[in-house]
Amino acid sequence: MKQFPIFLTILTLSGLWIASSGMLLAQSSSLISPTPGGNIASGTITFTWEEVASDDYLLYFGTSQGAQDLQRLTPGSATSLDVSGLPTDREVWLRLGTKVQGSNSGQYYTADYVFNLDLDGDGVANALDPSPGMAEPFVEVADGDYHLRLNGSGRVLELQIPTALHDDIYANGLYSSAEDLTSRVLGHFQDSFDFVIFTNEAGSSSTAPYFGLHFSVQNDIAGIGTSIFDSTASFGSAGRLQSVIHLAHYSGVEGGPSLHEIAHRWANRIIPTEVGGHWGYAGVGGQLGGWDPASLQDLGSGNYRANSLRAGSTSWGTFANGGNALPYSPLELYAMGLAPAAEVPVTRVAQGYVAGSNAGEFSATGFDDWSIERIVAEKGARVPAFGAAPTSFNVLFVLLTPTPLAPGRIAQFDESVHRFTLAGDNGDSSYNFWEATGGRGSLVVPNIRDALAVEEVTAPTISQHPSSITQLAGSAATLSVTASGDAPLQYQWLKNGTPVNGATQATLSFSALQTSDAGDYTVRVSNSAGSITSQSALVTVTVLAPSRLSNVSIRSIAGRNGNALIIGFVMSAGSKPVLVRAVGPTLESDYGISGVLNDPRLDVYGSGSATTPYASNDNWANSGANVTLAPLFSTVGAFPLPDTSSRDAALVTDISGPTTVHVNSEPIGSSGVVIVEGYDTLTTTTPRLINISARNFAGTADETLIAGFVIAGDQPMRLLIRGVGPTLADFGVPNTLANPTLEVHTSINGTDTVIASNDDWGTATGVAEASTITGAFALTAGSADAAVVITLPPGAYTAHVSGTAGGTGEALVEVYELP
Repeated sequence: MKQFPIFLTILTLSGLWIASSGMLLAQSSSLISPTPGGNIASGTITFTWEEVASDDYLLYFGTSQGAQDLQRLTPGSATSLDVSGLPTDREVWLRLGTKVQGSNSGQYYTADYVFNLDLDGDGVANALDPSPGMAEPFVEVADGDYHLRLNGSGRVLELQIPTALHDDIYANGLYSSAEDLTSRVLGHFQDSFDFVIFTNEAGSSSTAPYFGLHFSVQNDIAGIGTSIFDSTASFGSAGRLQSVIHLAHYSGVEGGPSLHEIAHRWANRIIPTEVGGHWGYAGVGGQLGGWDPASLQDLGSGNYRANSLRAGSTSWGTFANGGNALPYSPLELYAMGLAPAAEVPVTRVAQGYVAGSNAGEFSATGFDDWSIERIVAEKGARVPAFGAAPTSFNVLFVLLTPTPLAPGRIAQFDESVHRFTLAGDNGDSSYNFWEATGGRGSLVVPNIRDALAVEEVTAPTISQHPSSITQLAGSAATLSVTASGDAPLQYQWLKNGTPVNGATQATLSFSALQTSDAGDYTVRVSNSAGSITSQSALVTVTVLAPSRLSNVSIRSIAGRNGNALIIGFVMSAGSKPVLVRAVGPTLESDYGISGVLNDPRLDVYGSGSATTPYASNDNWANSGANVTLAPLFSTVGAFPLPDTSSRDAALVTDISGPTTVHVNSEPIGSSGVVIVEGYDTLTTTTPRLINISARNFAGTADETLIAGFVIAGDQPMRLLIRGVGPTLADFGVPNTLANPTLEVHTSINGTDTVIASNDDWGTATGVAEASTITGAFALTAGSADAAVVITLPPGAYTAHVSGTAGGTGEALVEVYELP
């Protein structure tokens, strides 16, 4: 015998519902992710659930409903938890417990969820699937704004309806939509159903004002208190359909709610009760089915006590009749045509019923006894009678949803339908139809896949997943996927799990990559039969460091005729510390260069301070700064100087705007070869050196005026390089180099190589425009000055200015950064 608790409890995907005094109260939190009914991936899974007023939560994982043989976790008041080690090849049940805040009883309200129920994704639970691992494709058809989808077993029809209609049914019930939805569904099948049962989608807890609702479509049975009528045409039936039922939650399919609503087909008015439309609803009068008249005790003063018809129980209450907590009563079976009149005992109905405070007690003003003879006399004998009445009824179960449900959700509903319509013990404490009728009646779910005359839709598969890419910022890039399956295929790209707005094609293109585009990308490919998500592709965006002139230098002769070698630097907006060196003696001692300036002195002049230097040095090793300068040489890449005896000059000073460095001998009077260097001591690109120049005597061989520069960073740099001689005369400079030649050198495979040259700037391209852009003075039209505009990759270079055909004279070498 089936055993029942005092109150009927119905476990749903959104909470434990406790039926008490006709009211259903949701108490438990609801799982948010992963999607209930889906399949669990290997590795670590993050479970999240809705926050409610709870002191703490419990998570039990087991291989059967309510079991905890896999894991028992206590996240406290947290609403998410990472869980690993769950099996992926068999069912996993989660029981989510919620303790009501402030409760001292330790009572947890629970909700159960199942995963890996449908491993092959055809909407049929593994245990019921005749070919698990080989998906039976969904059968589906579009109907305007509606879409019908039939699962692999043919037991469940998913009806996708407009969102506004779904929300109205979810909130207010099926009242105004029953005829239209039934007609729409039956229009795709033969008229082969006695009952159509609609239910809201798995996981929803409807706010409709009922748990179940019955629509009488026709009555062709005489003698049970209902007039003969036929409204089948209004519901799209040619005459077979008997009833339409709506369950506010899919969990009502198994057991009481379905059994109660089905019984409405026959039993509505078989005995008059205090509530019209019901044949004995315990919660509003205690009539019929709930209590055993044979156990009635008179307590005096109109008070009574009676035991429940449920064996061993003294309590009886809401939903006690109509197959909810008991099998159908003999009177109900008689009305259904499943029992003879001889089996029906007297039914005692309490008048003026008021429930008492103790279990089984109530008050009444009297009783009305209905024997089967009285029923037949007043209502007429049932026609057709037992033996001639049908005992098997076809039923169609329809899930209402605004969007396609996961196959695992449909599989869970499919299991419920299977157990409820099983011609045998369903294996749990609730009654299915066969059990409730004592094996005399059966519900049949015909496989209607063939009746839905449409082509089967093949779910998408991916043959080529998107590949990871690493590309420069600003470059074009593409991710793509190759998928197959029945059209139309729909694509949705996701970045880090979030849909990318407008990315709904097989290819995701980036016209110019930005750093914000970096991330993990997947694409979900779907059609009406299902969806599949690709493997992830990592998009890495490389940002090239802006290039800058990190090191500039001039090699020339200083002190000729007592004249200083003058070097010009220009810093872009702002100020920056620069290492400035004038190296002479070390060139000879360490590098074997003869004729060096033996004791250089350097003075730094800012714009507007032409007569007074703001920084100077002579003999850096004796300045006391050698302790801090020596490490800096290595940091910026400068060759070392002897730090105890060197008479070279060096200092660090802030440079802003146009600045000149004057190098002469100390004392004035001698001359020689010297290298004057400027090193950017910081790696920032703002401010930065944007121009170097040097004016001095130039000739050939050792008298060549040489400017060295280093481009640091990742990007090529466009430069204007000039060797000016004749145009200097326009500024009053005497003895200018009449015909300079300009060469740009670099080292290729260890060999000094000329990579660009010019003699007479008018033959070069873009020089005049570049001079204007940089603010350089214009070269005299037709002059023999030399210049080039060149784009160079990061590296070290030198610009050589020498006299053509052995010429000598004053010359200016310049290097400008171009935008």
